[in-house]
Amino acid sequence: MNSLSRTLRLRPARLLQMQTRANSSQVPEKEVSPHIGFYKTFSRPIAKVLLMATFTYQVAYWGWVYLEKGEIRAQKTAAIEGLEKELKGLTDAKRSKRRAGLESGFALRAEVWDQGHYDITPRIAGEGFG
Repeated sequence: MNSLSRTLRLRPARLLQMQTRANSSQVPEKEVSPHIGFYKTFSRPIAKVLLMATFTYQVAYWGWVYLEKGEIRAQKTAAIEGLEKELKGLTDAKRSKRRAGLESGFALRAEVWDQGHYDITPRIAGEGFG
């Protein structure tokens, strides 16, 4: 029994020696800078927030561009319709003017026909037709 008690008494001492030896062979840990610790801890959440903010901004921007495109299209369509109405009014006015001029143009055409020129297009004064 004597050897058993001696082993029990020595064992804690040996454990303590082994622990000190193990600790002495290891490199002591350096203290981490607060800045480095902050970024080690919060870099993933910060990146996640920035990515979600960028995604949200892109979705909002896409929606705004879509609505703006529709508004511009409506404005251009209205402008085109206005110009088409104006063009129709001008062409109708020109046609009515031409019809009024044709009545006087038939006499001019008869004179040209009598002179031996066989041009059958009506000549209207003031419109630049040769």
